[in-house]
Amino acid sequence: MSERHRILLIDDDAFTLKVVSDLLLEAGFTVDTTPEVITAISLAARMQPSLIILDQVMPIMSGRDLLLSLKALPVTRSIPVVFLTGESAVKEHVRALLAGAADVWTKPMTEAHVQRARELCAQSRKPLDDTDILKSHLERYALRTQLSGSLQVNPGTALEGTARFEHGQCTQAHFGTHQGLTALQQMLQVSDGVWRFDTSLADPASAETVPETALPGYRPRVLVVDDDQGIRKLLQLQLTRAGFDVETAEDGHGGLRALREAVFDVIVADLNMPGLDGWGMLRLLKDDVATRETPVLLLSAHDEYRETLRAAKAGAADYVSKTGKADDTVRSVRALAAPRIGFQQSVLAHRQIERVELSAVGAAWALNTLSRLGATGYLDASDDFGAYSVSLTQGRLKAASARVGPKSLSGNAAIEALWLSRCARASFQPGQPTAEPPTSLPLLSDVVRDVTAHLMRVEQSVISRRLEATRQYVVDTELYALYLRVGADRDVRLAKALCEEHLAPQEAGQRLGLSAEELNAALRELVRRGVLSFPSEE
Repeated sequence: MSERHRILLIDDDAFTLKVVSDLLLEAGFTVDTTPEVITAISLAARMQPSLIILDQVMPIMSGRDLLLSLKALPVTRSIPVVFLTGESAVKEHVRALLAGAADVWTKPMTEAHVQRARELCAQSRKPLDDTDILKSHLERYALRTQLSGSLQVNPGTALEGTARFEHGQCTQAHFGTHQGLTALQQMLQVSDGVWRFDTSLADPASAETVPETALPGYRPRVLVVDDDQGIRKLLQLQLTRAGFDVETAEDGHGGLRALREAVFDVIVADLNMPGLDGWGMLRLLKDDVATRETPVLLLSAHDEYRETLRAAKAGAADYVSKTGKADDTVRSVRALAAPRIGFQQSVLAHRQIERVELSAVGAAWALNTLSRLGATGYLDASDDFGAYSVSLTQGRLKAASARVGPKSLSGNAAIEALWLSRCARASFQPGQPTAEPPTSLPLLSDVVRDVTAHLMRVEQSVISRRLEATRQYVVDTELYALYLRVGADRDVRLAKALCEEHLAPQEAGQRLGLSAEELNAALRELVRRGVLSFPSEE
């Protein structure tokens, strides 16, 4: 080896440090070791190694937490990081790669790993695009492990991306208008998406199966917001013919007024409007508890994929160019309404519902629909954050429970936890209704209304006034430890800056390069989850 590359080895196990260090020294590397996770970041910043190898499971701070900290600092973000772990779960390996790991090796350290270390050291200083690096690392890992399964981003939405791997090869992928490896490349640019890896090769449910007609007596409600009167009339006519009940508004402010007075299944909004444009309206919709679940289709005169990606990051459910035909918009609205129509069809037919994406229908909407239709049965849901269960009879709540990390919740608190679930999948098992309606039990829709009102009070009366003013938060250590494992990378980095480095929110946001809007959204998420609370609440 013409150059003695320096490797920093981090592991709390002394035996592993000795064995791996000896193997790397014998191979010609310069090796620095530390069992102290807390000092690892400063060591990496000072030594500037060509490669960092660390254990995935360590006390105080996990390998993933340390990786996110290293990637958040400019001085260490370009150093490749490898996990050397006893953890064999493929889903955890893929999660580590998406967080920025260069590779994941299963213990014990072998000669093959040493050779891979040489390659990573040689590549460590080459200027490459972040997405190219991530794609290269993922493809290399997939080939080496003969990976099989489906990788999804934003599952259950019209802007979902899916890449299918079979025996190490990406055999098919689609994201927006892109297919194949280009689609995979575009998927990996979604920095704050919801990711899922399923080792099953079964094709995920597709939004392409769209009912041509709605339920008997039920017309999904659509709100069209556009300052162009001609386009409003055209879309209203086309969508009405397609079986939708359509209302219109001429700008974003009018759209918000309509949403305060009625509930809609889909919102269609133009991006470029006077007063309040589509971007501003979308932001306000996502900030409001009452409208957050409603899928939004954005229309634009631009036909650029960059706009589609921006729409996905902003929370839009789909993006359609106005340069196309009105049929494209109708088709997209059908696709967005299809999950809710299908859910209602199954409830009315007393059919079992298997693992529906709650993000596609909305947790509060699903509970309200079960109540409105007088359903009897059990709703079970789960995500990386917890497990949730709701029992109801003839639309009335019998019991609700949730397990969020180490915490057990019941009643309204459990319903609230389900409402806040991130990318949960739910199943509904219908049961037989009792002879007499149990009037002593509350209507599930009333419970959801109370929970929604509580969340609105928390967000509007407390969070909005105190987010920027609070410099240090009270940390729920158990929920924080869970959130480090399952939270979105952006929010995890912010949580670490607030909880471990005790930075003020504005300072943390500046270090992480977050806009004021992104900082506010991340803080809201952490407070809603109970990870952070305000000092006076203790």
